[in-house]
Amino acid sequence: MKTFNYEFAGQLSFDRLNGTEILDSIAEINLTGEDLLQEQVEIGLFVNFLLEMGVSPEVYAKLAALAPGGKFEPSDQEARDLHIVTTADTDHHWRLDQLASGLMARTGERGEIDGLWAFCYKESFLLARTFSKANDAGEPCTDDFCYPDDDISEVFEGAKLNVGDKSFPMGHAQTLSDMSDGTKVFVSAVVPRQALVSLPSATKVTMSPAADSRAMNAKATIFEWEWGSEFDPRIIDLALKNCISG
Repeated sequence: MKTFNYEFAGQLSFDRLNGTEILDSIAEINLTGEDLLQEQVEIGLFVNFLLEMGVSPEVYAKLAALAPGGKFEPSDQEARDLHIVTTADTDHHWRLDQLASGLMARTGERGEIDGLWAFCYKESFLLARTFSKANDAGEPCTDDFCYPDDDISEVFEGAKLNVGDKSFPMGHAQTLSDMSDGTKVFVSAVVPRQALVSLPSATKVTMSPAADSRAMNAKATIFEWEWGSEFDPRIIDLALKNCISG
């Protein structure tokens, strides 16, 4: 089975703790109407959390039906039907990861540097291209060529971001070097929220520069990336609900 970030073998198990001492202490407490109301509120919050994660609320019903000390061990098919995991036969090229105080969606397996990051910072939405290679001047490089700072600024002026068959305005935000995860250069663009929301149903992004020339189109490949298949939209949804706050 696959979750957003991991592939694992074995049995997924939900345990309801026996907790004899806890149960004994609860038995000695007379619950008030306010206590019972709070319990209903907490159940509602938990079910709402499941819905936000895209997991079937039937999971709560199954857990609530367990006796103390009981287990719910869904089969692979049950786990997929309840949307606890993604399908085992789908190769997702995007995953969810931590970024500072928030979350981001990023391409590639763990340990891969080159790719795309999609995230929000306060009220802004950003898409970034990351590079594992840089020249002596600290400029981002692919296996084919490097992108001087002047090229990056020039190609972003008036450019459009193409997400699948949709186009969006974009602006250059900043270029950062030597990130803590091994990223040599990080080039980010400010884009509309809808550009990031469109990523799961696309398979690649490209840039269309304002000036249509061979030289400019070559520079625009700085933001070109392809992942080959659609991916779970919950990854982007979670990233955009957990923005970097500062």
